[in-house]
Amino acid sequence: MRPLFAILLLTGTSTLLHAAAPEKGVRCLETDQAIDVTLNGRSVLRYNKATRESPAGLDPAYRRSGHIHPVYTPGGRIVSGDFPVDHAHQHALFHAWRQVEFQGRKISFWDQKQMTARVSHAKVVSVKNNPQHGQFVVEHLLEDMTNADKPQPVLTETWTVDIYNRGNEAYIFDLRVDHKCASSSPVTVSKYHYGGMAFRGTSDWYNDNANAAYKKWQQTLKTDPDAPAPAMKVMRHEFLTSDRFSQFRGNHSRPNWVDLHGLIQDEHAGIAILCHPDNFRAPQHVRLNPSKPYFCFSPMVESKFQITPEKPFTSRYRFVIHDGPPQPKFLDAEWERFGKRE
Repeated sequence: MRPLFAILLLTGTSTLLHAAAPEKGVRCLETDQAIDVTLNGRSVLRYNKATRESPAGLDPAYRRSGHIHPVYTPGGRIVSGDFPVDHAHQHALFHAWRQVEFQGRKISFWDQKQMTARVSHAKVVSVKNNPQHGQFVVEHLLEDMTNADKPQPVLTETWTVDIYNRGNEAYIFDLRVDHKCASSSPVTVSKYHYGGMAFRGTSDWYNDNANAAYKKWQQTLKTDPDAPAPAMKVMRHEFLTSDRFSQFRGNHSRPNWVDLHGLIQDEHAGIAILCHPDNFRAPQHVRLNPSKPYFCFSPMVESKFQITPEKPFTSRYRFVIHDGPPQPKFLDAEWERFGKRE
C-alpha cells in the first residue's frame, strides 16, 4: 500500500498537506476573552474584554480590563507594556482621568491603588470586518468605588477603533473616545499634570538606572548648561514630538504628535500617537515622563473642565506603529491626513 502522502501527490491533492494561507486584509476576531486584530495574517493588537489579573505577588487592585495590549509592529515586536514593575497601574494603551470630582467626592480612575474608582469593560457594541478597514466598538463603565458595597456609575466610555490596511510599512489605527454621564450628575476633570489618553511602552524600554541618570544630568545642567542628555543606551527609549523635542524639552508642550521609540532585542521600533486638531484644547498638552517609557495627552493640564449630561466629551487619536526609528516627515503628513479625516 502506498503511503498517504504519495497517494495525495499522485491524485493532485497535495495542497491538503499545506496550512491555509493567511486571510488577506484586516480581520477583527472576537472571543470570550478579547478582540484580536490581524492584518494579512499578522497580529496588530489585542483589546482585552476579560479582566487581566495582577501577576503573582502584585496587589489585586491593579487588575484591569478595557485596554489594548499587546500592540505589535509589522515586524512582530511588541511595543506595549502591561503591569510594569515601577507603575503597575499603567496598562499599555489605556485611558484614565487622574483626578475627578463627582457628587462632591474626589476619585481617581488612574490611581488604582486608591481604589476610589475603576474602569472596566462592559460590552461589545459591534465588530466589523473589511479587508481595507476593520472596526470594533466597545463600551466601558467608569464607577465611583468610594462605597465598595454599592459602586455608582459615573461615566460610560465608548471606544471606536478603526484599523486600516496600508500595507506593512506601518500599522495605523484610530481611536475615538466618547464620554457620557451615567447619571444626572456632572463630572469635573480636575486640573492635573497628567492623565487622559495614555500609553505605556514595553519593559525593553525601561531601565532601573534611568531616573538616577536623569537626576544627575539635571544637577549637571546647573554648572554646565550644554551637558548632553543621557543617551538611549542608558534611558532605553526616547521621545520625539512634532516640534522635534525630546522628553527633556517636550514635557507639557503642545505637539501634534508624540513618538515613543527604542530598542527591542537590538532592533529599533516605536509608536506614535497623533492628536486630532478638533480635540478639546488641541493641540493638547502632553505629559512625557523624563525617565520612564510612558506618556499621555492631558487636556486638564491647562485647567479643569466638566462633562455634563448635556455636553458629552469626545477625543480622537491616531496610532502609528512602526519598525525602525521615527520618520518625522511621514508623521507630519499622517497628522495632516488625519485632520482631513482620511
